[in-house]
Amino acid sequence: MTDAKSAANEGLRRFRKWLESLGMPLTLKDLGVPKEDLPDVINRCMEDHGDIVPGYMPLDRNAVSAIFSSVVE
Repeated sequence: MTDAKSAANEGLRRFRKWLESLGMPLTLKDLGVPKEDLPDVINRCMEDHGDIVPGYMPLDRNAVSAIFSSVVE
């Protein structure tokens, strides 16, 4: 039996592999969004929500930035 973090990482690896098999883009670069546009992407995500993007887990600007930064390339 594996620990929860290892199981989550394996699930993410398999999910990415499945998305790749469908030809889905996995990064902003794959979508044609240059790295230089990252601040604008983050601002657009935040603009209708103020300081917090609501959802299952509310996200502040730092969290949104970390998520987009992890998929920029």
